Amino acid sequence: MSTQKAPIWQAVDQLKEQVVSLTLKVEELNKPASVVQINPISPVVPAVTTNGNGVTNSPNYYPIPPDFVETVDLVLNKNFSVKLEPLKDSPAFIFTIVVPPKYSPLKDVEGPNGTRITQEDIRTKVIPFSEGVNGVRLWSERVFNNFDKDTQFRIVEDRPFAQRPI
Repeated sequence: MSTQKAPIWQAVDQLKEQVVSLTLKVEELNKPASVVQINPISPVVPAVTTNGNGVTNSPNYYPIPPDFVETVDLVLNKNFSVKLEPLKDSPAFIFTIVVPPKYSPLKDVEGPNGTRITQEDIRTKVIPFSEGVNGVRLWSERVFNNFDKDTQFRIVEDRPFAQRPI
């Protein structure tokens, strides 16, 4: 009688070894991992700055594409400043045109204790990214048409002479 196992029993022994090996690996993976302490990193927030033109650069505002500024300059004039703020929940942005005081119908008001309160005339609209510069042009035209005829004349008259600081 031979001491050698039949081929089927050799396959069974190999299968047992593989099952034991896999069982050890699964047990090793199920062990609780050691807890790694992570120190929180404080976010870097850029400072809010305002350039001479009145355009505010802060974490909430996007850089303004040059074609948006050029469109506002052509429809209105270079005295108007703009702001661009992204919306977090939709593919759109808040586009704001800041009307200079010389064209604005809003005047400074007398506050409590004789303080003077300066009002800023802003015209804001939500524009989808898909409209882009066309949406900016349409909004600029609507803002222009919202002024009275005398103010429209002054805006058009100031177009070639207005200077935008860069």
